[in-house]
Amino acid sequence: QTEKDQRLVLNNVTAGSLTVTLDGDAATTVHVSGLGDVDISGGYAMPAIAAGDTVALKLNAKSRYLVGVIDVTGGDGIEAQLLNF
Repeated sequence: QTEKDQRLVLNNVTAGSLTVTLDGDAATTVHVSGLGDVDISGGYAMPAIAAGDTVALKLNAKSRYLVGVIDVTGGDGIEAQLLNF
C-alpha cells in the first residue's frame, strides 16, 4: 500500500480563536539526535486558529503524534476536511 499525502484542513467558523490538539493514544516518545528521547504523549498543539481563518496541516509531517486512536480536542465548532493526494 502506498502512503498517502494527507492534509487536514481546519476552518474556524466560530467567533473566537481555537487551539486544536491532535493526540494519538499510542504516541509516547521520539528519539531526537542530540536531545535524546522527547515526550510527545501530550499530542501536537497547533498554533491558534483565529476566527474566520482556515489552516492546512500536512499530517505525514506529524505522523509520530498520530499513532493509535487519534483524539482531537480544542476545536469545538471547527469544520474539518481530510484531503488525500
